[in-house]
Amino acid sequence: MPALTESSPETPFSSGGSEVRSTGVPPLGALAVASDEVMSRISSKPLDQTPWTEVSAEMEHFRAARATREQEVREARGRLSGLAPNQAKMFDAYMQSASPLLRTKLGIPEGMISWNTWLAEEAADSQVLDVLKWHTDKLHSQQQSPEFGAEVEHHKNKYALAVEAAVAKGWIHPEGRQAAVEVQGMSVYVGDYFNTVFKGMNAYHVPGTNEIVLGQEKSVSAAGQIDSVDFNHETNHAELGGFDARWEREATTNYIAKRLDSGERSMWPKSEAVFPEEGYSPEERLMHLVHKGGLYNVPIELRTRAYSARSPEARAEAIQKLDDALDAVWGVKNFRHIINKAVENKEQYYIEKEFSPIGAEIRAVNGVYDELLDRAEQLQTNRRLLVARLGDKN
Repeated sequence: MPALTESSPETPFSSGGSEVRSTGVPPLGALAVASDEVMSRISSKPLDQTPWTEVSAEMEHFRAARATREQEVREARGRLSGLAPNQAKMFDAYMQSASPLLRTKLGIPEGMISWNTWLAEEAADSQVLDVLKWHTDKLHSQQQSPEFGAEVEHHKNKYALAVEAAVAKGWIHPEGRQAAVEVQGMSVYVGDYFNTVFKGMNAYHVPGTNEIVLGQEKSVSAAGQIDSVDFNHETNHAELGGFDARWEREATTNYIAKRLDSGERSMWPKSEAVFPEEGYSPEERLMHLVHKGGLYNVPIELRTRAYSARSPEARAEAIQKLDDALDAVWGVKNFRHIINKAVENKEQYYIEKEFSPIGAEIRAVNGVYDELLDRAEQLQTNRRLLVARLGDKN
């Protein structure tokens, strides 16, 4: 599950002589490549018959492009030198796919141990730039490939059918049916390692748009195959709904993504309040405990319907039903709000302790989970005692 979503202005950049439209953060080196192409274009112009004012402007443009290129190459070196060991290993495996032509041009021996160390510390600026050009061209080729386009259309159609089926079964709000229509107009992009995986995200939705970015080699394979759950997850963000609290939004989004993909009635164990850690995020475990740890189970469908209701009236009604049910089983007024506030406060505490946003949220959610689990065990003990007393009286 993607851990964070980010957004930035839509950025066009040039690769291989043609403009590539990108959302979010552009791929590593995209601005360096674009600046280099600007410099090449200006250098190739015949300036002897050009008015001096235009020559002066072109020279200024050239100098600005060169400064940008140098800055971006330095930035790329910095990003490479800052990779964690597991990220460096992933990047090295990716660079092993570099064409023999590029390896020959760079003078790279077969089986070089560490690409990122060489690029960060030893390679000349021109060599770094050649790698960045290869990288942006590779992404461009994958984005424009017929195979990727066909995959996108397949997953859009599959998502639309799954949403229609979920509405018919009653676990997605009828207003959520609109997502089955809107998904057809959604834009899907391939995001590079540095924009996705190395930031702790397999993929992300660009907030305020109907655009999603799928991580290179994670949500999108080298062959262009798309991970269904990641696609559904980000499409849910883009088209279906959400909650205000981030942990709650991510947990519900991923639950719906998995259920839409599998078609199963429920994606949870039948009875246990304690959720297995393996294969599930901390947010999903907390959501499961919220629904199954009280005096009795609260149907997850109350949550998924509230998530997917669109109009203010329908959303308020659906959320009220969810809140009333949770308040009743936990014996606490405004229970969901209290949980959300507890996560928010703990997260802020860890951020002030200089944890990363991802690390702060994980610790906050796990902390609230542990505290709520104590409360759940207490409730279950009281329930067993009450049942035993009633049995004695009978």
